[in-house]
Amino acid sequence: NLKKVDKSVIEQKVKRMLKMVGLEGFEKRDVTLLSGGQQQRVAIARALVNEPKVLLLDEPLGALDAKIRKQMQIELKKIQREVGITFIYVTHDQTEAMTLGTRIVVMKDGFIRQADTPSAIYEDPADLFVAGFIGSPSMNFMEGTIHKNGEGADFVLASGQKLEIPKQKAEIMVERYHNKKVILGIRPEHFSEKFKKENANLSADRCGLTGTIVVKEMLGAESIFYLKERSALEFSARLSVETQGRPGDELRLYVDMNRVHFFDTKTEKNIFYHGGQQ
Repeated sequence: NLKKVDKSVIEQKVKRMLKMVGLEGFEKRDVTLLSGGQQQRVAIARALVNEPKVLLLDEPLGALDAKIRKQMQIELKKIQREVGITFIYVTHDQTEAMTLGTRIVVMKDGFIRQADTPSAIYEDPADLFVAGFIGSPSMNFMEGTIHKNGEGADFVLASGQKLEIPKQKAEIMVERYHNKKVILGIRPEHFSEKFKKENANLSADRCGLTGTIVVKEMLGAESIFYLKERSALEFSARLSVETQGRPGDELRLYVDMNRVHFFDTKTEKNIFYHGGQQ
């Protein structure tokens, strides 16, 4: 009414927006009688009815329970595709960011740490903060020393366990970090019970870590193992549901060394960060 829009046009727009957010037929319902998820949809419909070029959403789902929040994430994704406008979505939930975002800006203390596509941020994190923020369970970080190994190099943990560095990275590591400490980042899903063919150019006995199972978390189609390494270092591994083992058992796991990340201990930057979209 304030914009002097014809009443019939207003009704038409309202019905279209309510249909879009799945609330067709709720025109006369008092907002206080709606569920939390429905109230969120009404708020989004109110914003969309003005046909903005950019819509800012600041933690819009924070007050909802987990089930409704997941449903609303899917609904928001569908709405964004239908209306075709730009959403700037602020959230502290990394899963929400990965689900909804086509481009993610990771910030800390008011500074941008990385801005890229979800896949690039996941596969090629710029630094320790980004690497630890994205992923669930979060990336495992292990401090160790770079040692020259013939023509290659090993990452050596305090316990003496070694992980062989792929040839294309070994030359740079030996040149810049020989006998120096670096931080290794391994995502839980990059562990496996068997030596993978992707690591065929590496030594099987130097692509594995042995740890003692502390907790085994069953998630239906998979299991999360929380283990303690010989030097008391704790790490997690996402493994198949068939993986055997109970708390107290020792488990030997192989690392996909082509997928790990190396971080400088002083700058916390990813040594092999590509800085481009994937």
